[in-house]
Amino acid sequence: YAEPVSCIVSPRHPLAKLKSVTLKMLEQYPLALPNDSFGLRQLIDAAAERRGIVFNKLLTTNSLEVTKAFAAKGIAAAFMPPFTVRAEVARGSLRCVPVIEAGFRNPYSEVCIHRNRELSVAAKAFLEALVAEFKRLRRQ
Repeated sequence: YAEPVSCIVSPRHPLAKLKSVTLKMLEQYPLALPNDSFGLRQLIDAAAERRGIVFNKLLTTNSLEVTKAFAAKGIAAAFMPPFTVRAEVARGSLRCVPVIEAGFRNPYSEVCIHRNRELSVAAKAFLEALVAEFKRLRRQ
């Protein structure tokens, strides 16, 4: 499943009214970022390093909910795919602003399964639910 990474901000944030942002523009704002174990964080760090950008990292967390809360309160901007904040955007508590950065256009999620390992019933059910949800998201 692939979906572009967006800048997530409060509707009152200065970036909320823009049609798009660059990483350079985000350098001046505090950010709420996922911790280093997230592929998204690795993508953000690699892009920042390529551009010579040093972000103001206000918060590093493993909680997407905490990250969204910081963004919604206007404390920090964040990076996420739009599907992760669809409900908050519909309620008007968050805005998604596209980020103009090549690596942010089509990052994807993958599930790796060892070819010599049989999945448990629960793992098979989870995988089927995950595939169904990604297909549903694609149709939206």
